Amino acid sequence: MLAMSKKEKENIQIKVSTDEELKKFLKQKGLLVLEVYSEWCGPCLGMVGSLEKVRNKMGGDNLHLAVCKADTISTLKRFRRKSKPVWIFVNKGKAVNMYSGSEGPELCKMIVEEMKLLSVPNRASYKIEKEIKR
Repeated sequence: MLAMSKKEKENIQIKVSTDEELKKFLKQKGLLVLEVYSEWCGPCLGMVGSLEKVRNKMGGDNLHLAVCKADTISTLKRFRRKSKPVWIFVNKGKAVNMYSGSEGPELCKMIVEEMKLLSVPNRASYKIEKEIKR
């Protein structure tokens, strides 16, 4: 297996900085994992290795990762000025789970579990806007 360059590792997660970019990202099929961060502390670079491993394990077109800047996305304003990264799991445009922290193994375990639940009918979910604005 070829090692990924630094540039390729940075591209594991799509950068989302505007409401329009978030709306477009949420239209994708499969499990979407949004890392929500505040501009003053930036995305959690220490998680890239863990995300790379789980992405290689799960593979395919059913897992999409993004880093979302809360400071410039109105829907995510609840998460501004937070020091811990927040991870929002989305399926069919709706939030299905959330994790706060930077424990790589725990996040990866949740991603694997959420991937298994993609086809569960009538699963509890929340509109992104409603869930985040609480």
